[in-house]
Order: sequence, then C-alpha cells, then structure tokens
Amino acid sequence: MKITGDVEVVNRDIAHRGITFKSRSTRSVLSIGNKTKQSSSSQVKQDQHSHKSDLVLLVCTKSNPSGTHYKLKGNVEQLFGKFIQDGKGTIRLKCPAIDLCISKANPIELKKFLCATRLCHHDRNIDKLELSQLRPAKSQELEKPQTSMTILSSQDYPIQRSFPKTLEELTINDCNLNKLELRIMRLECLKILDLRNNSLKNLPDAFEGFHNLSELILAHNYLNQVPKSLGCDKLAKSLKLLDLSFNSFTVLPVSICKLTALITLKITGNIVTRLPSYISKLSNLKHLLASDNQLSILPYGFSKLSLSHIDLSGNPLSLEILPLVKKYNMPVPNLSELAMRQILKSGLTKLLPWQSCGRLQERKTCSWCHGPCFSALINAGTTMDLHLIAHTVTAIDQTNRMIAPCIISFCSERCYHHWNIRNNRQVNE
Repeated sequence: MKITGDVEVVNRDIAHRGITFKSRSTRSVLSIGNKTKQSSSSQVKQDQHSHKSDLVLLVCTKSNPSGTHYKLKGNVEQLFGKFIQDGKGTIRLKCPAIDLCISKANPIELKKFLCATRLCHHDRNIDKLELSQLRPAKSQELEKPQTSMTILSSQDYPIQRSFPKTLEELTINDCNLNKLELRIMRLECLKILDLRNNSLKNLPDAFEGFHNLSELILAHNYLNQVPKSLGCDKLAKSLKLLDLSFNSFTVLPVSICKLTALITLKITGNIVTRLPSYISKLSNLKHLLASDNQLSILPYGFSKLSLSHIDLSGNPLSLEILPLVKKYNMPVPNLSELAMRQILKSGLTKLLPWQSCGRLQERKTCSWCHGPCFSALINAGTTMDLHLIAHTVTAIDQTNRMIAPCIISFCSERCYHHWNIRNNRQVNE
C-alpha cells in the first residue's frame, strides 16, 4: 500500500505551547508495511500474520529518502477525509503527537490508503491488505509532478510517450490536430484544456472522464456540433468557461444549456441563426459574447438572464421584422396539456410520474398571465432593452442601438389580445 503526495508534518505539542512555527509541505511517498526486513515480497505475504504488531507507516521525503517510521496499531487518534475528493486528508497520530497533512494525492488512492490506515490501527482484516516493502523512495517518485504542458507545434506532440496523469493544464495550439484522442479525455486532474487553432471537426462523446475541468477552449476549429456528454453532471458543476468562437456552428447545442455553473460563453464568429430557449437555465452566466453571427431574433427566456456583459454586435437583429406573430391560429390544447396546466396551478407536481417530469421542465411562461405554456401557445415578437439583463452592453450596430427583437409566448388568444391592446396603446402614446 503506497501513495505519493505532498505531506506537511504538524507538531501538536508546539502548537499547544503557543509557539508559532510554519512547516512546509514536501513531496513524499507514504507506505504501509512490516517493519521487519524481508528478502522477497513472497516472504512478506507469508509473515504478515506473525508481524501484525510491526505494521508501520513509512514517510519518505527528498531530504530523508530512507524515511521515518510511525507505528500504526492503536496509534491513530483520528482520520480526516472531508476534502478527500480534492486529494486532501490528514492522519493524526497519538505518539508522536503529530498530524500528517496530505495534499495533491490521487483521491481514489488516498481513500484506500486512509481505509488501510484505519484497519491497521484497529488490527482488523490485515490479511486483505496489499502491504508494501519498506524501502527508501526513488528520486523519481519524489519529483514534483508535472501539472502543465504546452504544445505549440505538431513536432512536439507526444505520439509515442503518454501524457502525465497529473496534468491540470494542457495547451495544444497550432498543431493541425484533427482528432481529440481518448487518452486526453482520461486526464482526470485536468482543469484547463486549450485546443484553439487546430483542425477539429468533431469531438469524442467521452467528456464524463473530466472531473475538474473548469475551462474548455475550442476556438478557431471546424466544429459544427458537440457531443451530448458535454452536458454531463460532472461538467455541469465544474465548467466555468466555454469558448466555441470561430467555428461552424449554425445552432447553439442544447446540451450547453445544462452547464449550470458556466460563467463565460463565447460563440463569436460562427453562423448561429438562433439560440435555444433553454439558455435561461444558465443561471450563473455573466459574460455572453455572440458577435458576428446570424441571429435575427432572441429566444424566449432571454430576459431571465442576469449578465455582467453581453456582445451581440454584427448580428442582423433588425427591428423591421416586428411585429412578428407565429401560430396565430392557436391549436386546441389536448387533455394531457390541460391536465399539466391544472397540476402546476394546484402545486401537485410531486404526484406526476417520472415520464412527465421532463415535459414540465420544457414549459414556457405566458407573458401576460404568467401561466404555463406547452405546445398550444402563441409566439409573438417584441423588443427588449439589453440594459435590463446586462450591466455593460456592446452596441448592436453603428447607431449604438441597445434594443433587440425577442420572442414572447402566450398561453391563449385572450392573453395575446390583452397584451396586443396594451402594446398598441403604448405605441400610440
């Protein structure tokens, strides 16, 4: 049982005496094994039972490669694993009175290591543990892991050798890369992936492998769609920046609207003709850069956004298309839709079967009575001042116009007529 990480040794006796002493974490190798020396690994396994009391924790550092031994049986006061998903944990020993604060370790390996430490402390199920030979750590094991890699030419791209598993930031620019390899998608520690200025036409449907990805930059490629896994639960919680600028998108993928933690979205320089109405689900979105596209009208729900900055310049957002009314001959709501409306008004959504929950999330809100709208609705066009949803606004055209056309919905012809009468009255005034 062995793990590698940064270890800070904190002496509790010094802290109790009020003496301020700052210790630094160093790259270390932690091993659990028998203190009795063995000549081979097979002998270690055979004598595990007879040397239970000799199970120790060995901590090797660069300054002390031979390591320091700490007894485990009955010597662990407490284990801390609240931040184990971040590769952090603490082993508190009784004698000596120290805390071994572990960081930058593999979360899965760290969890197994802490469980093994607990078993050694209680002297239980020792036979099931894979004990290590207690030997001095190699210099390679104590080297600081590589967390960043930048590749700026195809000649430097690693074809034969693999990418370090500890990478947190990977930049591959101007390499004429036409395929995103799965070995990159398996880098669990990756936080920033920059693939701008390449020749990517599609992406593998394997974004579930990223656990901590916060920035994904895909600008200046030839993409026209993204896989569904881009909207997976892991990325929905971690991804903060998505850059799809200067690609070939005609429609913004709906899967992007599942990235609820997204703060910055860049789609500049595409040929996007419409935005999905579900863009209103991006509750944390603060920066929307969508200039130089083919947007003619903003979708329903756009007014629900609360942005810091928005840029829609270079789009044909002309007010000449108004008034715009679609589906004026409103279809008669079916029984299913009438039932859904009544359930929402009664607040009995918990009684719905799971098959109907997805349809509830797709509902729109009537702009007059604020009731739910489904398939039976009227879509009308109106204007919206972009300053109502953003603190800073880049002018749409050279006339410094800040008003754009947008779509609103009505649940019935009566609601539409009420709104239309009020709208005409305001125009005449």
